[in-house]
Amino acid sequence: MGETLERLCAAVQQWDARSGVPDGDETGAFYVLAYVLERPAWRALVETELQELPTVASMRRCLKALSERGAVGEVKLVRELVRAVDGQLEHLSEDHAQVVRRRRRWLADALKHSEPDPEALRSTQALLSTETVWEEMRRYRVYLTVWRDVTAGLG
Repeated sequence: MGETLERLCAAVQQWDARSGVPDGDETGAFYVLAYVLERPAWRALVETELQELPTVASMRRCLKALSERGAVGEVKLVRELVRAVDGQLEHLSEDHAQVVRRRRRWLADALKHSEPDPEALRSTQALLSTETVWEEMRRYRVYLTVWRDVTAGLG
């Protein structure tokens, strides 16, 4: 595997460590491989590799296979992936208000029904608390800032 792909893998490992991603949340490998999944021509070339859970090791195997199978050169591949993840994280950071609006609409709709699920109501109300909303916004901003820091020079 080439130096540029290895640098991306190291950056993703750093992102996972520095961003504070909670266990069970999307890792850096998840974001990178999600973009590969969105590209049908690429996905077809690495369908087998994409069956694994998204870890840095499985991402490394997938990107190596993608590069070796001639989908795109290594440097161009890494640049495209870095930009794609950056865009996704920026969208999550900037457009978190959309998530909050959707939650509020769901809660309002649920309250209109005669017998809404009490647990679902409590859960949604908790997600709408000021503390939770601010923490989610802060977390996505941290994700974006750390991504840009660890991938500086790759994109």
